[in-house]
Amino acid sequence: LERVSDYAKSIAKRSRRLNTALPLKPFVTIPRMAAMAQSMLKDVLDCYIARDADKAMEVWHRDVEVDDQYDSLFRELITFILEDPRKTSTAIDLLFIAKNIERIGDHATNIAEKVHYMVHGVQINRVRRNGQAEGGK
Repeated sequence: LERVSDYAKSIAKRSRRLNTALPLKPFVTIPRMAAMAQSMLKDVLDCYIARDADKAMEVWHRDVEVDDQYDSLFRELITFILEDPRKTSTAIDLLFIAKNIERIGDHATNIAEKVHYMVHGVQINRVRRNGQAEGGK
């Protein structure tokens, strides 16, 4: 949770700088990612309190959505930089914000793994993309 607050602080600093920059375009991906990560974090903390490993695994699986959103936004922002290098600074700030949000989602999955371990005593196999493996109960 301490790392999550560090990411939130970094997002706030970059957001303040972006507030004075010319916008590239309206981005819906970053608010969508933020809502997903926030929901994951809230849900996994509820799972921790309730010792609910099954719901924690649902949170764990949702991280793929955040990762996919980040990957898509990354490609889009790199295109902006290549097309107009004057947009580099703004695009870099947006990339860092998106990466921080993606990392918040990763930390939520780490907590989900800890909940699973607390309840079942078995670690999760971290392979998510290929086969969504997750260790036994």
